[in-house]
This record gives sequence, C-alpha cells and structure tokens, in this order.
Amino acid sequence: MSLNFGDIITQAWKITWKQKSLWGAAFVMAFTIFLVFPLMFVPMFLIMSEPDPNRWFDNPLPWVLLGVGFVTTMLLSFGLTPLIRSALIVGALKAERGAEKVSFREIFSDGRVFYPRMFGLMLLYAVTVMAVSLVFSLIQTLGIAVTMGLAAICLMPLTFLMYPLMFAAAAWMEMAESAIVVDDLGVMDACRRSWEVMRVNKMNIFIIALIVYLGVGMISSLFMFPFMLPMFFAPVFFVDGGEISNGLLWGAGVWMGLFMLVMMVVQGISMVFMKITWLIGYLRMSAKPAEEIVVVAETNG
Repeated sequence: MSLNFGDIITQAWKITWKQKSLWGAAFVMAFTIFLVFPLMFVPMFLIMSEPDPNRWFDNPLPWVLLGVGFVTTMLLSFGLTPLIRSALIVGALKAERGAEKVSFREIFSDGRVFYPRMFGLMLLYAVTVMAVSLVFSLIQTLGIAVTMGLAAICLMPLTFLMYPLMFAAAAWMEMAESAIVVDDLGVMDACRRSWEVMRVNKMNIFIIALIVYLGVGMISSLFMFPFMLPMFFAPVFFVDGGEISNGLLWGAGVWMGLFMLVMMVVQGISMVFMKITWLIGYLRMSAKPAEEIVVVAETNG
C-alpha cells in the first residue's frame, strides 16, 4: 500500500503546532534530564581545571559526582520516557480523531494506563540492542585476535550494516509503541503486530524513517549549529601560558548551559513531530481510520 507522505507530514505538523500540551510533555522529560546535567558536566570541569593530569584522580569527589549523575540520568530516563511517550501517542491520537485541544493533564492521565507495557517494551528493546551489539563486538574481537588484525578489514561492511539495522530496530519500536496504544495490545502482541506492519510496508517504513530521522535531524542541526560553532575554536582559546584558563573554562560551561536549553526546546518539538508522524503512519499502514480507534483510559474512581 502506497502512502501519501505529503499528507502525513502536513497532518503531523498541524497537530504538532496546534497541540502545545504535547510540547509540554516533551519538555518535561528534556527539562528533567537537563536538571541533572550539572552532575555530569560540573565534575568534568572540576577535573579539567586541574592543570596536572597526573593529579586528576587525587580528588575522588568529581568522580563520585560523575557516577551519581550517570546513574541518576539513567533512572530518570527509564522512569520518565515510557510515560512521556505514552502521553504523546495518546495526545496525538486524540488530536487525529478530531479533538480541538488536548490538555496536559488529560494526556498524562490517559497515558499512564500504558506505562507498564511501554516500560516493558523499552526494556526489551534495550536488552535486545545490547545483546546484539555485544555479540557483534565479541565476533569482531575474536576475529581480530585470530587473524592478527586482518578481520577488521573484512568485518568493515558488517559494521556499516549495523546502522540500517539500528534504524530498523528503532522503527520497529515506534510501530510497537503505537500498537500498544492504538490496539491496546500487550508487549509481545505489539511486537508481533509491529513486525506484520513492517513486513508488508518495507518501503513506506523506509521513507518515514528518512523523514523523521534524517530530515528532522538535519533541520534540528540548523538551529543548534550556531551554538556549537564556538566549540570548534574553543581549544585555541582555552590554553593560556600552557595551562587551561579557568575563566574560559567556566565561560564555556555557561555557554554549554545555554546550548542545552536551546537543544531542549528543539529536541522537544522534534520529538513531538516524530511521534505523531510514526503514529499517523501506523494508522495509515494498519488501514484503521483514527475515528474507529478507542483509547483505553483508566477512569478515576
């Protein structure tokens, strides 16, 4: 079945622009993770401000903060992401069904019904990707060891093959998330439904993936590139008399904070658009008009 991609993009952008509550949902996740970034960056600045690299490990505090920041970020990511993604899909589906406005509270209230299944799907995806990556790394390491490095050349095409496989895995997950909300399926049933849709819509999935990953990524880069430009010249100005200038280092930290704020806004809106695009694509490829979809919501007693 051939899709009208122009219609999908237009409808996705209309919903994205009109439903500002979806922006808020995406900003919640981005802002929460942004709040713990100082636990990641401040320790790095503290470490780099020490002019003697041999003394970087003398003070354990920056390394402890770095570890705490990493663990906190992972916990927040896995704790919030399933809820945010559920809320975005629920809100987008309501808008696609004709709702003029969807409230911030409404999409989170309805979206939390799907939280356990979204979390299970996210965990399954992460474990699967990690397992495949580990197997590939083991094959590559053993091959290089046995052939004394010659396997690195032979395995190069396999390395490039990993990229389209990762994109396919991401598309599979997006379809499965939509199936959980749209069809009220469990994790494994949603995975099977996602595979069925992808199996008969390979080219459609490929084009949608190009739009949401490559296209949106390029547009997002246009907004973020001006903030990244000073970083290319930073090494020229950071060194002062053979040592790193603390003033410039902390100035770079402030600039990084501003950059992260802009990135939070751009990535938040991009995330909303991508989720809506995948949802509409799923509805079209599933041949299920949005008016026939009933979102299962938990009623507050």
